[in-house]
Amino acid sequence: MKNILIIDDDEYFLKSVSRVLKTIGDFNPVTPDSGVRSLLKESVLKQYDAVFLDIHMPKPDGRECLSIIKSIVPSMPVLIITGENSAETAVEYLKLGAYDFLTKPIDINRLKATLDNLFLLKSLEEELDLVTRHLLKNELEYPEHFHRIITNDEQMMRNFRYIEAIAPTSKPVMIIGETGTGKELAAEALHRCSGRKGQYVTLDVSGVDDAVFSDTLFGHVRGAFTGADKSRSGLLETAADGTIFLDEISDLPEASQIKLLRLLQTGEYYPLGSDLPKISRARIVTAVNRPVDELLAGRFRNDLYYRLSTFKIELPPLRERREDIDALARYFYAETARELRLTSEEPPKELLDILSNYSFPGNIRELKSMVEDALLNFKLGYSIPETLNRKVNKNPRQSSSKSGLKSLFGHFPTLQETTDRLITEAMEETGGKQKEAADIIGLSRQAFNRRLNILRRR
Repeated sequence: MKNILIIDDDEYFLKSVSRVLKTIGDFNPVTPDSGVRSLLKESVLKQYDAVFLDIHMPKPDGRECLSIIKSIVPSMPVLIITGENSAETAVEYLKLGAYDFLTKPIDINRLKATLDNLFLLKSLEEELDLVTRHLLKNELEYPEHFHRIITNDEQMMRNFRYIEAIAPTSKPVMIIGETGTGKELAAEALHRCSGRKGQYVTLDVSGVDDAVFSDTLFGHVRGAFTGADKSRSGLLETAADGTIFLDEISDLPEASQIKLLRLLQTGEYYPLGSDLPKISRARIVTAVNRPVDELLAGRFRNDLYYRLSTFKIELPPLRERREDIDALARYFYAETARELRLTSEEPPKELLDILSNYSFPGNIRELKSMVEDALLNFKLGYSIPETLNRKVNKNPRQSSSKSGLKSLFGHFPTLQETTDRLITEAMEETGGKQKEAADIIGLSRQAFNRRLNILRRR
């Protein structure tokens, strides 16, 4: 609730504007009985979010009050409300620091719009100040919240500081990065830094149609559809006062995009089969695995993108943070060695050498898969270099014009041809194991299955 101090000597106006404020929003109008001068103190003014000020009053008049208020609390928004309809006077008071100039009788719609804009701007300024103060720090305030993300990369550390800065707000966050770069781990860290009391829940929306998306997110009431023999809460209700992470949001059907946009605009949603809206208090975090320009050039709604990306976190691919390859490989090697009950948890030099020269199109997910596969084959009697060299195709970085895609296809291929070939060869490489094939080319299991089904239907 916003506390608004009203300074005016017109008792009729005080009563009427107080009634109006209570009807147009979450405002608490305050009209003190004490003299004006007793209000013009820092300890008093800091109890309020805004001040309504009349011009024509006994001493001190509006001009003097405005000057005192702005000198004591410069950030205090002051709305001049007066019966004097003069452009010159309005300009004069705006120059003195007033936020806006409204004339009596007050237009209710304009008053509401003015207050909405005022507090939106104030909120953005406070968030910008919070983000700026955090980003100026070189150390993390809560490093323990990022313990699952293994990195020494400076860009990643900047992302961590940014996450700490935006965590206390409730605005939507979009995490952008290739598949396998750790977007869900970043979302989890954001939730932990936020201190939100509710749960952290996730939903992978790739390959999900509108009916499944709506039922999963919003829930349904009994009798909403055939087989709905009882009501079920959706993930929004589960994540109340918490965080909901929507992965692969770029694959969301258009009908679902409209529903999500309405949720962001109003904060309300309707369980399937219900005419009664519910209020969502969950923070929405989304992830996309493609560049923004490619996302907006497709069928993704621009207005939804701008709502979802109030804050953006861009995670670099593993090929741009090569200093992390060694640490990640050591971590995955030790973890897998313990699971396989091998005697040594220290990776051989050959493994680190081979991995350090690979470009990792599937990023961290592919690195983990390669280490696990190498150790599993080692336990079966194959050498680690043999397994890894087969994976990296011995020379992964050669990409000259003579040995590139045009040479491979006999012509420069379309994106569809390249995708089909990639999926086909990944399935051949893994012996038809879809999960491993998805890991190799850097797709989620759901997204890979969807593309594989499209290929098979042709």
